Amino acid sequence: MIVILVSLELLFRGIPNEYTFKKDYLDLHSNEIETLILGNSHNYYGLNPAYFNDYNTFNAAFTVQRTYFDLEILKKYEKNFEHLTTVILPIVPMELFFKPIQETSVVFNPSIHKYRIYYDLEIPFVYGDYFEISSKIFRLRSMSRTIISYYFEDKDQVKCSELGWGTNYNWQNSNDLEGTGRITAKQHDFIAYGLNEQSKGIEYNTGILESIIEWCNERNINLLLYTPPVYESYRRGVDSSREEIAFDILHDLALKYDNCTYESFYDDTNFMEKDFFDADHLSDLGAEKLSKMMDERVHNLN
Repeated sequence: MIVILVSLELLFRGIPNEYTFKKDYLDLHSNEIETLILGNSHNYYGLNPAYFNDYNTFNAAFTVQRTYFDLEILKKYEKNFEHLTTVILPIVPMELFFKPIQETSVVFNPSIHKYRIYYDLEIPFVYGDYFEISSKIFRLRSMSRTIISYYFEDKDQVKCSELGWGTNYNWQNSNDLEGTGRITAKQHDFIAYGLNEQSKGIEYNTGILESIIEWCNERNINLLLYTPPVYESYRRGVDSSREEIAFDILHDLALKYDNCTYESFYDDTNFMEKDFFDADHLSDLGAEKLSKMMDERVHNLN
């Protein structure tokens, strides 16, 4: 049994994935990047560098990539970012109330270990997953299918463009916007501190944001902080009082730091149903629209 598990671990680690792709790109090209897109799936699927003109842009965002990881990526490559002028980071209101990654269920942090394995980042010890197999012990069938798909069927497992944008959220295959809105709002509430402890989440997440802003400020780098558009079904499921608190905090950060700007597209009516893949992610059509809008913002900053 041990031989089988070790074999699965080695085979799975040998499969190129988005983490290895983005690390390899940063290893080779971080000294060329002028605009760096960081953050979670909102940016991974929502901002396509192909629509950014003039500025050498790369999308280093990924699914469930908390701001903690963004800061660690910046620190890892800080000596290489010779031409970096702008960092783009998305924040939805509920993120400011999230618990630290080490206090969150593995179900909602399924990829923490990958930053340790593939990016070689110093991250909190969460649930002993220094190995791929330990995070997939109950999903061995899925792990085996991926191994077969890559090694025996020669199917590429990297689902992003050459500049890091997630390519598989096509509007024609979009999900139920009403249902995904309800589900995602509940998930975000589950991984956030309760109302009686929400100050803990604010302190933790705002602290990381300020660390990123200060890191950029020390290097004369602009931080373009924004709230991405979400479908109305998601907004209906979120506590409006928390939204107001979060928006006030984000606006205050932009006022406090000269190198930080903030803009909200949260309920922007320019985004129609076809622009969404699910309730809180843009489709390829929405990504084109938002990318062109953000490109204008980058030009205004530089």
